[in-house]
Amino acid sequence: MPKNSQADKELVFLPLGGAGEIGMNLYLYGFGSARKRKWLMVDLGITFGDFRHPGIDTILPDISFIEEVRDDLVGIVITHAHEDHYGAVQTLWPRLRHRSMPHVSQLRCWPRVWPTMVLMRN
Repeated sequence: MPKNSQADKELVFLPLGGAGEIGMNLYLYGFGSARKRKWLMVDLGITFGDFRHPGIDTILPDISFIEEVRDDLVGIVITHAHEDHYGAVQTLWPRLRHRSMPHVSQLRCWPRVWPTMVLMRN
């Protein structure tokens, strides 16, 4: 049996929003070699417009990278129920959903507290 190379065990962190700013949290964790990498998304939030963005109420993260490799997106974890962590799900989920992801499951981690949602591939 051949041994796995270090590249097969590579862990990649790719922030698409939220790093160095308040709001619009979207983090990708990739595992595996570049050709076989699977991705887990943590949060899919929005941020709010301010004086730098007159007339804009909400700003969504740029998901063009993960759209290109959405077949390798294995799930989305929403850490908690603040709009900067889940606010873009309703708008951006149709662009991420793939025909192999027909159902969405919800997991509540703490009874009587804000739900933590997990969207997982079948």
